[in-house]
Amino acid sequence: MVIRNVANGTERDLVGVVPVGRGVTDGVNLTMDGTSRRHASISVSNGMVSVEDAGSRNGTFVNDQPVTQKTRLNSGDRVRFDKEEFEIRVESSEPTVVGPPADPKKGIAPSWNTSGSDGTERFTPEQLAEYLRKAKERQGKHVPSECKEPCLRVVAGEQQGRLIPLTPAADSQPQEWTIGRGKDCTIRFEEHDISEWHAKIVREDRKWKLIDAISSNGTFVNDLQVGMSYLGSGDTLRFGRVECEFLLPATTRLGGLRRGAWRARHPSVGGSTWTRRKNLILIAITISFLVTLMALFVIWFFDLH
Repeated sequence: MVIRNVANGTERDLVGVVPVGRGVTDGVNLTMDGTSRRHASISVSNGMVSVEDAGSRNGTFVNDQPVTQKTRLNSGDRVRFDKEEFEIRVESSEPTVVGPPADPKKGIAPSWNTSGSDGTERFTPEQLAEYLRKAKERQGKHVPSECKEPCLRVVAGEQQGRLIPLTPAADSQPQEWTIGRGKDCTIRFEEHDISEWHAKIVREDRKWKLIDAISSNGTFVNDLQVGMSYLGSGDTLRFGRVECEFLLPATTRLGGLRRGAWRARHPSVGGSTWTRRKNLILIAITISFLVTLMALFVIWFFDLH
């Protein structure tokens, strides 16, 4: 199974799960500016090849149709990542399937979740909305916990109530913890809507961050889906149906409140990394505009005199 760049003719064999993005070194490298760094993924399993968008900025398309869920590919299909187009060549050719197959008795597609490349059960939009609603209700009744060391407290899921310490076994070990169903993950959950490798938590000195691993159902912090997010004590993390509370020792506080709890009470302040960055950009644009006006006024004033 091969993918060929239509513009320059370069080809690459497709084996297992192949990441697609701008600047990737171990997958399909995209070069155009409109593509995302984590644009999509192509997976090969049981002789079939499929593509799945990874929340890219400008979208993924198969034969000019937008990809909204995992889409099976056939020989000759054209896959476009924004404007960068590729052609698929596989050993057998069958009609392209988008989503679950139709029920021959009813003539319509049944309502069941498709599976990710690693067998993960995918949420439907309705299921996701219901889980978010229940999570908000639960968080409204929740009293933040205290801890003596960094940890995760499982709030919802099969392991509810479990405390997971976030301390390496030795000082020489990396300060990161992988999360998923896989046997090699540092923090394992058995729920089938969690990917084999779903996400990871990384500690960088006094900062903590959560990184999604292009999981099938996404990673959420305080009910916002994230690719990467810095964490504060009291933040709510969700992987599939599993909900956890990220906790730091009580010495980490902000104005008498732990940062996560303070943000929960003041949702309009702070926000995601992108929101803060956007605010800074708007401030910079406003300052530049005012400086320009002042300069034009000075020039106009001296021209009059």
